[in-house]
Amino acid sequence: MLKYFLIPFMLISSLLYCANESDDPVFNKIEKTKILILNNQYNEAKLILEPLFNKHVKSYYTKSFKGDKVTGFYNLQLISYYLALIAFLNDNYTQGFDYCAASTGIIGIGWYQSWFDYYDKFISSFEKKYRKDHKALSKLYYLIAVIDNYLGDSKKELKYLRKAAKINQDNFQIIVTLARTYFDAGEIKKSKKYFLKSIEINPNDGKALSDTSMILNLTGEYKKALEVIEKSFKINPNDLKTRINYSLFLYVNNNSTKAEEVNNQSIILFPDQKEYLKKASLYFLLDQKKYSDALKIVKTFSKNDLKQNTVFKALAIVTYAFNNNSKLAKKLLIDLTTNYQKAKDKEFLIKNWSFRRNILNKYMELLKELPR
Repeated sequence: MLKYFLIPFMLISSLLYCANESDDPVFNKIEKTKILILNNQYNEAKLILEPLFNKHVKSYYTKSFKGDKVTGFYNLQLISYYLALIAFLNDNYTQGFDYCAASTGIIGIGWYQSWFDYYDKFISSFEKKYRKDHKALSKLYYLIAVIDNYLGDSKKELKYLRKAAKINQDNFQIIVTLARTYFDAGEIKKSKKYFLKSIEINPNDGKALSDTSMILNLTGEYKKALEVIEKSFKINPNDLKTRINYSLFLYVNNNSTKAEEVNNQSIILFPDQKEYLKKASLYFLLDQKKYSDALKIVKTFSKNDLKQNTVFKALAIVTYAFNNNSKLAKKLLIDLTTNYQKAKDKEFLIKNWSFRRNILNKYMELLKELPR
């Protein structure tokens, strides 16, 4: 997102400024661009709007905008909307996101209801225009979903993403966003459906492949998850999230030797993430019965590490047990299961923590020893 899209806290006396065509040249230009957009003359409209954005919208975010002397605040909103729409229609989503962010930042100046009035008028105008053009209409709905995401309205965001996907099943950006939104909402089955659809549309998008593999692993399709993450890894070997998932899925599929190798390479590539990656290596070390190496890592854990991350705490418990410190292992396990009841659920452990083989067996042994 553009760095200057931080909502400044202002007290401005001209919030209700409203101009007639004769005294606001900016308004007149915006009206002209609206006509151009309605006539599908997007490049011509963009040539007019971009200088207005650079002069007026950016000046608002740098705290130099003077609404009472130049133009009304509502015009900033319209400039941002129209540029976002043009960007989305041209499949330039990254730039469109910036314009959406700019439009929502303006809501902070103190005219809340008026902002939504202009928003609703924008939606109705272009919904009517594109009612017979499903591809364009789906991109309008996607734009609305993005703005609602920035506004924190997840219910409305999902509503418009569904509408967009319903009329345009072949738009990768819409489908993959819907998949991620369903995942964030905890609707794993629907998320999986749309992630699989997204990599069908674009089989070479590394990030979508990585996310799809995560869903497959979560739903127990471990071999398929590994196949998908391997493809993602080949496409984008320097993506940290992909490397972490690849290491983990190698471990899940009983190849901790290679998992450790990939993880060690990740530590070299991402030295600023060394601490986290070292902790993640506990899976691979314990699985290979390198218990003393695992213990060296666990001894670097702070109290905060054990408090904040339940997975690492569970791995620490297993590590202490394997290194014959059952007293400390039991103490930590009692604390963990008292504060986190799901830590006793075997199915949950396998699905969410990916405990396997000797790690899972040792952990379940320790659970049996707890007082009832």
